[in-house]
Amino acid sequence: MHVNKPRIDADGNALLSGPVGPGLPRVTGLAGLLVCLLTLATFLPALRCGFVNWDDDLNIVENVGFRGFDGPHLKWMFTTFFGGHYQPLTWLTFAADHAVWRLEPVGYHLTNAIWHAVGALLFFVLALRLLRMALPAHAALPGGATVLTWCAAFAALVFSVHPLRVESVAWVTERRDVVSGVLFFACLLAYLRAIQAPRRAWAWHVLAWDCMALSLGAKAVGVTLPVIMLIIDVYPARRMAAQGARWGRLLVEKLPYVVLALAAGGVAVQAQQSAGAWRTLATFGPFDRMVTACYGVCFYLWKWIAPHELSPLYPLPADAVLHGWPYVLAVPAVGVLLTLIVLLRWRVPALAPAFLAYCVLLAPVSGIAQSGKHLVADRYSYLALLPFALLAGGGLMYWVMRLRMAEGQRGRTPAVLASLLVFGLALLTIQQIGVWRNSQSLWQHVLRLYPQSSVAAVNLGNVIAADDPQQALKLYERAVRSDPRDAKAYNGLGRVLLTQNQPAAALDAFAKAVELAPDEAGYRTNLGYTLAGFGRLEEAADAYRAALNRDAGDAAATDMLASLLEQLGRAGEARVVLEDGLRASPNNPVLAGDLAWLLATTPDDAVRDGKRAVEMAQALAERTGYEDPNALDTLAAAYAAAGKMQQAVATADAAIELAQAADDAEFVAALQQRRSLYESGQAYRQQ
Repeated sequence: MHVNKPRIDADGNALLSGPVGPGLPRVTGLAGLLVCLLTLATFLPALRCGFVNWDDDLNIVENVGFRGFDGPHLKWMFTTFFGGHYQPLTWLTFAADHAVWRLEPVGYHLTNAIWHAVGALLFFVLALRLLRMALPAHAALPGGATVLTWCAAFAALVFSVHPLRVESVAWVTERRDVVSGVLFFACLLAYLRAIQAPRRAWAWHVLAWDCMALSLGAKAVGVTLPVIMLIIDVYPARRMAAQGARWGRLLVEKLPYVVLALAAGGVAVQAQQSAGAWRTLATFGPFDRMVTACYGVCFYLWKWIAPHELSPLYPLPADAVLHGWPYVLAVPAVGVLLTLIVLLRWRVPALAPAFLAYCVLLAPVSGIAQSGKHLVADRYSYLALLPFALLAGGGLMYWVMRLRMAEGQRGRTPAVLASLLVFGLALLTIQQIGVWRNSQSLWQHVLRLYPQSSVAAVNLGNVIAADDPQQALKLYERAVRSDPRDAKAYNGLGRVLLTQNQPAAALDAFAKAVELAPDEAGYRTNLGYTLAGFGRLEEAADAYRAALNRDAGDAAATDMLASLLEQLGRAGEARVVLEDGLRASPNNPVLAGDLAWLLATTPDDAVRDGKRAVEMAQALAERTGYEDPNALDTLAAAYAAAGKMQQAVATADAAIELAQAADDAEFVAALQQRRSLYESGQAYRQQ
């Protein structure tokens, strides 16, 4: 591809060449609107998807940390490494969703789609500027600016409606991809203005730095921005064209961005380590990492060209990455790609910087710093494949303008083929969205592609365990056979065995899970629950304490240990356990309710505190809008403990009315019995 040298200003910056006709702004606006609407339309089927048990359950459904904008919730969002990520901005978007939609998944999916559409629009603007810088001679030809605009729209749509985008958009948990992407594009747009407006460069650099910081607050992938900026400096901006020795200035210019990237990178590593997701060199050696990285370079490029059999999970081989021909051939395949790029460096000057940018964007998730049990992931390509979308737009521009100049054609054939390609990608994307419809469709799809995946078998078992425990049992046993080191499989096996009235076998399964994953608090909680069922109460208490030593915020372990201590007549210890649990999880309504109930109903005079029980129960009732009969039951007991019998009776009446509306006859009977005590002037005491 022959490209004329662009005009350079006094500071060596490439100027945006080509006349701008009076109708061009309208064409640009129309193209941008089309990109935005087509992207939204393609992902509308995602609104029918629900939450899936692939982190949505942990991050959204069961997580109360982000549900509010008060001090404790904001502190949690800005300090937590929950799930192995530092993403305060992403948590804030979830908090906004919860304020509007509560736990209705349609709202969360709509927000994801909107963020992605905005990202597509910004990438269209970015593509327009970069392509104009790369192809100034073509843009300056008659009609070239209009063609360039539509080619930039094509590049944006190749990015936005490609099936590889489904995981980042249709999966609520991956909100961080679309949010960080919008700010990533905004950062680069501000940076382009900075290098093209020398008089106000500092202001644009400040804006670019701010956008980078915000992007890193959504996801750490923005650490690559300083290197991407340097690549843009070389091509297509060609900032070294006017003077030979300008690397020093360009590097100094990037220092504020580098400092930010290093800080964010350190935080990201710490977050991964806190979740136990970071794989050390002892468990995943340097050679394995190199092969994984090379495999990823080939994998994403191939899936971009042929998006077939995309999966929410590509399992990491249990023993070694090098097993199988795809991994063995990955290293020489990358060598061949590099050779071709070198050979074509003069004919296609954009190819080398595009491939370098691809590798840079992929580096944080390439396996060089391996975390988790997946080999590759569709979501990792969200930003990484942008350079190839730009190449597609540039190639289309070159093709159309060549037909116009050489053969006098209008370039309809390339336009039709490009439209058909976008339409085909959109259809494949809609089909792939169906995989994310619910947890069952998700894991059935993975098992169809990877029958030996223990992760998929366990998660599908978790989905169907309540309705079909026998089939779930088979799935857990299948997972154990596939990977005997999968602690989650043994934990799931134990839970199903308990429902099948096989407590001894369940105890063995939980013990094995604890042996394989001694730092997993939930497995110790399940072990404690099973031990308590056998009457081994002190051993159960020890298991609960061990769980809390590993995760002080484990509400289930806190609740069960407090209940067990009450059974043993140790109400004072139970109170301490609940208070410690609330310090670790201050927004947990279950623990707050448990402590209020204990303070109101314990027969231990030294522990009982009616006044504090009323304060806590009132706060809990307010949080639930006085519509939770359990919260009102606790408040009534607290009023009675504080000697406020009239309020106790009135509150019990409200609780009874709500329980009757819920058709809970057993609870209604218990409430009526307690109400009778309050009416006779007696407080309720837990037996």
